Amino acid sequence: MSGSRLSLGAIALAAGAALHPLALAEDMPAPATADPAATVQEAAPPMPAASDVIAALAGPWEYSTSQSHSVCAIILNAELLPLAPAGGDPRYSLQADGTCPGVDETASRYASWQAYSDDRLQFLDAQGQVAATFEQTDNGLYTSASGAVTRYLVNQDAADFADRAPLSEALAGDWTLSSDDDPTSPQCRLSLTEEALGDGRNKIALPDACPKWIEALALGAWNLREENIVLYSSAGGEIAQLAMEDPATWRGIAPNGQTLVLTLFFPGE
Repeated sequence: MSGSRLSLGAIALAAGAALHPLALAEDMPAPATADPAATVQEAAPPMPAASDVIAALAGPWEYSTSQSHSVCAIILNAELLPLAPAGGDPRYSLQADGTCPGVDETASRYASWQAYSDDRLQFLDAQGQVAATFEQTDNGLYTSASGAVTRYLVNQDAADFADRAPLSEALAGDWTLSSDDDPTSPQCRLSLTEEALGDGRNKIALPDACPKWIEALALGAWNLREENIVLYSSAGGEIAQLAMEDPATWRGIAPNGQTLVLTLFFPGE
């Protein structure tokens, strides 16, 4: 009886394929062989940084994390070390001061460092295993994101670590205030001074003329409270709390809903 039913011969052929796959394979055409010339080449891995780059990176760096506003010093040396037990790329010695484990427990594992041509730094432990990987996000600023913790490396001068100051004193200096809401709006350069005004607040100095929207804030004082920079008006009212985005950038919301961005001022900008 004809129709859509499978014939006994078709069933037998299917059973034979299951029982004798090699016999059927002999009758099947061979798969096409890939042309080696057509194989897509993978991108070459980044090379270890050249010696002149190592020399430029060597020196003192400020180390901090998003979980702690304490900072410590890490010295990257240009001293080439023997290969790690596991082999790998060239590595160099480093020195972390005794306070670094208090800033970040992971820092107690740092024993050496490496640099690569893709603007990447790696800190290794004593066995040569990677303990942290940093990528350059700005000139002189490297960040490493791992879970909820972001680690920061900021290039410093040796004199900056001669006598570590409390963070409130370390923040004192020249900054630029701008708004994220309008990147084209004028900026204002201001100084977070160490001049005490009472009630734990310090004076904000405005050495340059500022745009009207900043003048309307009537900035007068600042302090550090619960890991935020707090800005106050000259009348004493709180204007905004700025949270650290990275050591050179702090961000918060003004009473009118405007986003305020405080950026460390670098001479020459």
